[in-house]
Amino acid sequence: MVAPGSEWPPLSGGRENSARNTNERILDANYDVRQLLNHISSNNSVKVPRPVLEYLKSIQELTADLIKNPIGQDWKL
Repeated sequence: MVAPGSEWPPLSGGRENSARNTNERILDANYDVRQLLNHISSNNSVKVPRPVLEYLKSIQELTADLIKNPIGQDWKL
């Protein structure tokens, strides 16, 4: 549950950016997850269910791996 009045950070990797380059979207998603995790950890009034927190952390790890090993031409059919 989120405390009333808690300001969540704006997200940049949303669907409206789907026409952009996949690697840029991965960078945006990584940034968004870091922003969310920082907001959760620095705000004692924000309570997030453990499975959601673990999912966010796994997305952070996945996007970090994708940044180190970008998706290239090999993935195109």
